[in-house]
Amino acid sequence: LGAQGLTGEVLVLRRAAIVGVPYEGIWYPADLSDSAVEKGMPLGVCVRLDGSDPREIASPSDGVVLWWKQTMAMRQGDVLAAIGVN
Repeated sequence: LGAQGLTGEVLVLRRAAIVGVPYEGIWYPADLSDSAVEKGMPLGVCVRLDGSDPREIASPSDGVVLWWKQTMAMRQGDVLAAIGVN
């Protein structure tokens, strides 16, 4: 995997960390348009359909956001984001 930064330098990514959903509910993604993330940085919040059990979903590692789910509906097992790691 590779991504081109704003400086024109090429960043080689060795793997992708996949961020999954703990339960069915609603996903409120953070603004991830700045693609660099650090381990523990909030990616968004999910809540059950009845509004209970809100959970902050954090990045599992330092890296680059390859893509993220922008729609709110989520089912258990859905992928919320992919983080490219070098």
